[in-house]
Order: sequence, then structure tokens, then C-alpha cells
Amino acid sequence: MTLVLELPEELQRRLRAISEDRHEAQEAVAVKAINEGLESLQASVPKHRTGAEVVASWRTSGAIGAWNDRSDIGDAVEFARELRRRSNERINE
Repeated sequence: MTLVLELPEELQRRLRAISEDRHEAQEAVAVKAINEGLESLQASVPKHRTGAEVVASWRTSGAIGAWNDRSDIGDAVEFARELRRRSNERINE
């Protein structure tokens, strides 16, 4: 696959410097950098296979139960509905 990229001057400078230090072609260094970056990004994406794994992840992150200590909310389901209603009103204005 051929991909043409416009790199900012700073990235061009860094790529050139690393290529010279390693005595490698800039294209080879760029491919390695992109590959490492993609692997890092892919590793940071949660890979949930089941709903139970998603729920466990939400529990671990604190998303589930985030409103437990709030006394001003009352019924959490009704509170969420009200937030959605207000949001829709703002969008439709």
C-alpha cells in the first residue's frame, strides 16, 4: 500500500535525525514508528467479549455506582432520563 503523508516540520526533522543515527532509510524508520504506535494504540483498547466483561470493566473503573453517594439524585434511572431530556432540548433549540 502506498500512503502519502504531509508531516509537520518537527516530525520531519526528528525522522531525519533518527534515520541518520540508525543509518536506516527514513521510510523504514517511519514504518517501524507507525507499527509500534499502532501496537500501542491497539493494546490500550479494551477487548471485551461478553456483556459480563463489559460490566466488570465498568465496575473496576468506577462507572457503575458513581452516583451511589449522591443524595441529590434520588432515582438514578429517572435522573438519567431527565439529563437526556435536557440534552435533547438543547440540541433541538
